Amino acid sequence: MKNKAWLPNSVTIINLILGFYAIILIIQEQFVMAAFLIFLGMILDGIDGRLARKIAGDNPMGKELDSLADLISFGVTPALLIYQMHLIEYGVWGIIVAAAFPVCGAIRLARFNAFDSEVSSNYFTGFPITAGGGILISFVLAGATISSMIYIPIVLLVAFLMISTVKYPNFKRTTPFQTIFIIGFIGACLVLSLSNPSAMLMNMLVGYMCLGIGLRLVPIPKLAKLFYTS
Repeated sequence: MKNKAWLPNSVTIINLILGFYAIILIIQEQFVMAAFLIFLGMILDGIDGRLARKIAGDNPMGKELDSLADLISFGVTPALLIYQMHLIEYGVWGIIVAAAFPVCGAIRLARFNAFDSEVSSNYFTGFPITAGGGILISFVLAGATISSMIYIPIVLLVAFLMISTVKYPNFKRTTPFQTIFIIGFIGACLVLSLSNPSAMLMNMLVGYMCLGIGLRLVPIPKLAKLFYTS
């Protein structure tokens, strides 16, 4: 086939449709199902990226389409979900906090498309929007019972990390050390999730978020090299 870009683009469009339908479910107050659809979108986002790299090659339209879908599915929709569940009681301040999330997500995506997408590296600059949206919906899927007020710093922290220069390993090409780390990390998350299996996603994404923060706050060059090189 002359042009195989339709395949990853189709997966991206399905992701966008899931994000849109999740918004409808949020309006209908079906919050857990909406969070689950966003989770499915996260899986599709990983699939379309791999398909694009393997069969589509250089596909500028696919890159832009993917960013737009990500902004809806992992920026707007998770923020709306948390707003409707926890931030609506704070009036205009709740709106500002919720709006900060997709705004920072849009900046993160624009920066990636403008500067980072052409540079081959083993890390993301700033927390990926897919993981950021995933953290918000993971609290819903885990059935976390925490005060609504706690979601304000959570949303703002994740939003800030998306536009920060904190580096996060992408693990696209792993070294033996990184492979061992991933296995150990997943194993630790499984142990932490034994009492509540639905918290697995939350444990993994919060752990990944803390990894980047830890590597930034404790700048040990040899340790950073182990995570950021392949």
